[in-house]
Amino acid sequence: MAGPVWECLKVVNLLASEIELQLQFNNRNQEDTDIRSELLKTLTRVKDRLTAKVFGSQNDIAFDLCISGIREVLEKILGQLNDFETHKIALLRNEILLVYRVEQFHEIFCVSHSHSEHIDTWLTDRAANTLWKNSLNDSLFVPWSHFFSLYQNFLSLSAEYLEQEIKLRNFIDCTGDGYVTPFKLGLFLRWFGPFTSSCANCCDAVKQGILSGYISTLEAEQELSKENRESPYLVRVSKTTPGALVLVHQTPSKVVKHSMFSTKNPGLFIPGNDTTYPNLVSLVNAHSNRIKTPIGYYWSNVEEDLARQESVVKNSIFIPPEKSEPEETVTNSCIVCTERPQNCLFLECGHMCCCSECAARLKKCPACRQTITRIVPVFQL
Repeated sequence: MAGPVWECLKVVNLLASEIELQLQFNNRNQEDTDIRSELLKTLTRVKDRLTAKVFGSQNDIAFDLCISGIREVLEKILGQLNDFETHKIALLRNEILLVYRVEQFHEIFCVSHSHSEHIDTWLTDRAANTLWKNSLNDSLFVPWSHFFSLYQNFLSLSAEYLEQEIKLRNFIDCTGDGYVTPFKLGLFLRWFGPFTSSCANCCDAVKQGILSGYISTLEAEQELSKENRESPYLVRVSKTTPGALVLVHQTPSKVVKHSMFSTKNPGLFIPGNDTTYPNLVSLVNAHSNRIKTPIGYYWSNVEEDLARQESVVKNSIFIPPEKSEPEETVTNSCIVCTERPQNCLFLECGHMCCCSECAARLKKCPACRQTITRIVPVFQL
């Protein structure tokens, strides 16, 4: 078994042991017990995915990015578990993120497909498939900035939608690692397809206060309980069934109900109802007799990450440039994404070859494969 995968499994086992210990001695609150028990089920699923046979190379940057991302969120959950009451909501958000990161790893590295077959499996929308193959060839990991440039040009997005880039990124980059893959784009199109109207379908749902994003059942119910308006509701992304959406609404008698939407290509429908709706807005409007007030609650993992990155800048090392005669300069780009400039230093090897966004998800230097013990941000004035 690959070393990085084994390291992830050790954290999974440590987490499971801690949860079982907490269940043994902290079982007075049924809600907390249910949360811990559900997390144990998630960890069993994670373990099954990580121990599946891995096809292809395990020594490439994409593999490192996936595994380091999984381990990163596992370690966050472990830390939050030690102060459960304070970090309960954040822990549940990270549990959803963990599920989607593991599902992506499984689809890319544990399913025996060529790159072209993987693209065809997930991008059944003809326009999306054509754009990917013609512009990105067989690439499976594409930096967000490069993908969004292609996306906006293909769809000729208006200024109104260009301003919604962060919200689009929140739903397209469902694993929050700064890259787009056919797996992620395929999920996005299940929710908001077809490709040609996906931007409008997503942004309009957020703008109208319908879509709340990657939040847990508990968080959804807490937000609805604060509402005094008639038949409030929200729509969240499902954790137990990746690729599904869940309508959470409050009845006139203050009972909270959850209804899962299934997806067709394209369209959404409610199981037991033969009607297919072209987008989320049309679906909820068709049921306005029992769901009346979207509460407008929205949480974005992307926006939270950007806030953290801004705080990191304040503690970074600044190196003034040497004075020299004016000359034409060439910006060295990150060797991982090839888009952003190199702006951090790896220790102990001393290589400066990546941008901070890619570096944060690496365990080994891509230039020499030496283990990274510390990352020092470097900025030019």
